[in-house]
Amino acid sequence: MNLINLECLFEVNDYLEIKEENKFWGKLLIVDNFWKDYKKIREEALKIPCIKLPGVYSSPDNGKKYFDGRSQFVFYTVPKFSEVIYHLSIQYFNQNPEKLLLKWDNPFILFNNVFQMYDVKYNKHETHHYGPHVDGESHIAAIWYMNDDYEEGEGTGIYNKVENPTASPWCKGSKLIDSIPAKSNRLVMYKGNIPHAQLVTKRWFNEPRLSMVQFLWSP
Repeated sequence: MNLINLECLFEVNDYLEIKEENKFWGKLLIVDNFWKDYKKIREEALKIPCIKLPGVYSSPDNGKKYFDGRSQFVFYTVPKFSEVIYHLSIQYFNQNPEKLLLKWDNPFILFNNVFQMYDVKYNKHETHHYGPHVDGESHIAAIWYMNDDYEEGEGTGIYNKVENPTASPWCKGSKLIDSIPAKSNRLVMYKGNIPHAQLVTKRWFNEPRLSMVQFLWSP
């Protein structure tokens, strides 16, 4: 068994480039240059077997015409990066430190979101949206973009409403109202009750799209 020293792998840079933006839909926090070695983290994340995304945002075609899966890193003590997003939530999102919690805290879980498209006709990325959704009314989402060399139009879309796909995760009833641009080794944070979804381009026919996410909440 090849064990990983997670504390060394997930080292946070000493200097973080923090930018606060007050959007018309809510607060957006952008933190660039987050990890000391995001490429090594990506390498290890993509080695972990994924399970197909369950629930309403999956379909029988998941694993055949596209793949949307989840894997996770598990920590048995609070990792440094979780402490960072916890303090950022208090400072920038006015959270009460006596109530704010990590969503999964026994153990502490960092989710890997892995997405790739296979079938050109099925994946209507030019005309449809990929399952706009919310994460939770009292949640704050912390998302890390983990690919290299993002292009214009890649990142996270902000929408006017949630959609409930049935046979396919591709939707057309919502409207894209804003976007959060992806950048390698970038962390973004926003409230989880804002309708959002990954922005999908043809690039993801050729390589997996990897983001990582951790949630905070005030129950």
